[in-house]
Amino acid sequence: MQSKLAVIIGGTSGVGKHTAIDLANQNYHVIIVGSRADKGRQAQADISQATGNQAVQLALADLSTKTDVQQFAHQLAAMTYSTQ
Repeated sequence: MQSKLAVIIGGTSGVGKHTAIDLANQNYHVIIVGSRADKGRQAQADISQATGNQAVQLALADLSTKTDVQQFAHQLAAMTYSTQ
């Protein structure tokens, strides 16, 4: 059975992180998006530890420019392809 996929922009803190935890608890494959590697890796570990769900990935992206958004879209496509 394939799990559902959720991509959480800003999933490294606050409401985004809480949303990621809730979805991970529901067996979603969760991709959290953040711009800082250190904060992102910590959030990824926190979410996996809190939920027991190891299907939590981190995507690093600064979504402030059109070029960055396009690069992120390609990165995300590659990540979701590998989960199928």
